[in-house]
Amino acid sequence: MSLVAHFSSQSSTYLQTNMALSNTTISRLADVLKEDIINEIYESEKYAEIMTDLVSEALEKKLGKCDEDLFFDLGMCLMDRIELK
Repeated sequence: MSLVAHFSSQSSTYLQTNMALSNTTISRLADVLKEDIINEIYESEKYAEIMTDLVSEALEKKLGKCDEDLFFDLGMCLMDRIELK
């Protein structure tokens, strides 16, 4: 469920009206959840597909057509170096 869908659902409305959290508390929750959420994203097949497509498109835009082996190797190196903030 997307964040937008979550916050527009009735269960979220219940939480919003009955559980007001301070910005500090929300920030601390984000700190605690960050690593687990990033791991979930990295393990997602959807993430791998999107990153492969985006890196390939960007690489082709910068280099144009090039040797397939070089393109693949560069793409893999770039994907390994890209990290979620």
